[in-house]
Amino acid sequence: MKSRPQLRPKLIIVLRLAAIAVNVFLVFFLLRLDQVVHGDLYSYGLQFNYEWAVHYWTYAKLMLGLLGFSTAITALCIALTLAGPYTYEISLLRKARILLKTNPTKLICPLLISFGVIALAFSIYYTSSILALIGLGLVFWGALFLYMTPTKHIKLELLNATSLSTLANIEKVIANTKSSARGIYLPPKYLKDFESSLIFIPSKVEQTLPKPEEVEEEKLYSENTNGLFLTPTGLALTKLLEKELGTSFARTDLNYLQESLPRLFVEDTEMVENLNVLIENNIITVELTNHLFKDICEETRKHQKLHESIGCPLCSAIACILAKATGKPIRIKKEEQGQEGKSTKIQYEILEE
Repeated sequence: MKSRPQLRPKLIIVLRLAAIAVNVFLVFFLLRLDQVVHGDLYSYGLQFNYEWAVHYWTYAKLMLGLLGFSTAITALCIALTLAGPYTYEISLLRKARILLKTNPTKLICPLLISFGVIALAFSIYYTSSILALIGLGLVFWGALFLYMTPTKHIKLELLNATSLSTLANIEKVIANTKSSARGIYLPPKYLKDFESSLIFIPSKVEQTLPKPEEVEEEKLYSENTNGLFLTPTGLALTKLLEKELGTSFARTDLNYLQESLPRLFVEDTEMVENLNVLIENNIITVELTNHLFKDICEETRKHQKLHESIGCPLCSAIACILAKATGKPIRIKKEEQGQEGKSTKIQYEILEE
């Protein structure tokens, strides 16, 4: 797409210079009007009184301030035009329009704060309480909007609907292996990418764990066909929780998790109403109440192989966390539902290698 001829920026500069000239003439005529009021009108019987003089001074100063502000903006636009190429495709107005559509906060907040600071500066210079109140209000709302960063929300039903086909496909893959063994969440030392997670589903119940050099994250089946390697359904949720926590779970331990998981799930992300972690020997019990993944977990239970081998996304995410924190393989031993499905009790087993 070709840019417009160079006549366009020149014409814009000329028009803006004309606008500055008009502002200068307006200031000149306003000062002349002030001389008429304070000079000529007194000879025609005008009597000085603070009741009309204060209003007159305030309005005159406001007009002078606005004219000066308009002149400064016009001069800034001329400087920006001369600083770089002004093409039809890339213009300041186009950039502002795009920014306003994508993230209006980034454009509105600086404008409010800038106008507020300018109004405060003029209020100090002209000793105007009205400008001071306006400036404080603009700065306050600009800072408030800047702090309250908008976030995107999506209906939980839509999120659940996008996961159903994926669950069905995983069910088919596991069913084709004809394995009745539960999946084992491998710790980071088995993986090339320590920040990732992987599930090993043995072909037989008594099948031994693969050696770290036998684990290939890119392949679905192991080399000696003794099991299946799958990406956990809760991996993305695990990474999101790590981002919220500010560190990898591989750098933590069980004692830290026992204290931080309730805060992370209940207070920080508000995914569950209540969460407790109990540790007894090699059994870790996690009790949940009123979690957001109720519908998707119920859908997971309809897929028997998937439910027994991997678990729902929430159970899978906790298993990934435990595998990283303990550095040992983790298996979901049992999952129990409370009355009306409001509470969930999950038992995880730490396996010895």
